[in-house]
Amino acid sequence: MRHSVPHLTVNSPECPLCDTPMTFTHTADIDKNGKLYMIFTCPSCQNGELKLWRQEWQAMSDLIVAEEV
Repeated sequence: MRHSVPHLTVNSPECPLCDTPMTFTHTADIDKNGKLYMIFTCPSCQNGELKLWRQEWQAMSDLIVAEEV
């Protein structure tokens, strides 16, 4: 399920295709197993969305869900 997270700031990774710093879309996706992914786009190659998971982001999943209730 997608969640808007306009208040979060995360370090943007590099695009795996062109090495350009990606743009955080301020959107998070929590899958049916509870895994939290942050959604990024590349302003250079415009390859669409890229969902990334990081261990340090996982702890925020409960907070993100609680804010939208």
